[in-house]
Amino acid sequence: MKIAFFSDMYSPYVSGPTTFINVLAEQYAKDGHEVVIFTHKGATNPLEDRGVRVITFRAIPSLIYPELRITLPNPFKFTDAIGKEAPDIIHSNTPGPLSSMAARSGKKLGIPTVITFHGLMENYYRYLSLNALPHFTWASLPQSTLRDNYKKWLIRAFIRRHFKKFDVVTASTPLTQNIVEKEGIPCELVKIGLDIGTFHQKQSYKKTGKMLSVSRLGFEKKLDIALHAMQKLQDPNLQLTIVGDGPARPGLEKLTKKLGLTKQVEFLGKVDRTTLQQYFDSHDFFVNASDTETFGYVTAEAMAGGLPILGVKSQGTGELISEGTNGYAAEPNNVDSFAHTLEKMAAIKDYTK
Repeated sequence: MKIAFFSDMYSPYVSGPTTFINVLAEQYAKDGHEVVIFTHKGATNPLEDRGVRVITFRAIPSLIYPELRITLPNPFKFTDAIGKEAPDIIHSNTPGPLSSMAARSGKKLGIPTVITFHGLMENYYRYLSLNALPHFTWASLPQSTLRDNYKKWLIRAFIRRHFKKFDVVTASTPLTQNIVEKEGIPCELVKIGLDIGTFHQKQSYKKTGKMLSVSRLGFEKKLDIALHAMQKLQDPNLQLTIVGDGPARPGLEKLTKKLGLTKQVEFLGKVDRTTLQQYFDSHDFFVNASDTETFGYVTAEAMAGGLPILGVKSQGTGELISEGTNGYAAEPNNVDSFAHTLEKMAAIKDYTK
């Protein structure tokens, strides 16, 4: 069988859809299937040695994420490429022009089409206004205004219309499946595995006072909430290591300085995934304040590496947390709740119990 993936997000861009595609593509290739990935120019192919091929088209940079591309294929070249590849399944992973063209090609050629729900796009509604970007402390912004609600409505209307173009819609967790179905779109739950072969349980749980965050530093990751929570606690023994890079990093660094946390917070930038275990080994617990996750790959990796989790009550990360067993979850977008939960997490004397 030949499976064709379509995505505006692909390597080297770090994202949930990128990880999702790579996990499935690698397994499909191991099982003897042929895999081809349609994406933007400039994309790399980390699975070339597995026999996976990448076909690229022209793209323009996103206004919000310079590394993210919006793929705009020439319709004639795109149709020709689909015809030559003749895939058995079309699997889209990001809504946009590339995805729409994939859906149309599938219907025209009689190829089954699938799209996976990867993100709560309405949570990105503030990005529709560029002048909102400087005010990136999400917790302090008003949560419901007429203009905000209109932006959310537009995004939801677009998503409903787009997803209905496909034969099947899938989601990777029960809560995200429920979100899609509430929009009147039938959705199949397809759980995805994660390669945890490079991770192991920690050998020592001696307390260090250090907590770890690993993510793309996007505004939606809401690390500002964790920083404000640290400032609220005024505990000089708490240390936060932030691994990753992205457009929110300059603002986060300025906020760290403004809150007087420069001695407690360290920004490491990007690191190779194969080195993550050494960071898991040297930290007490993992921190994720985002409520926009649909699965939470890196949170699952941290759990595989032996770290308890401090997250929020939402789909994705919240679904991975068993309260009081492998971590604690705070209320989303709530600095006071996050600070209280952080204090409770830091007070644990033995993380093995």
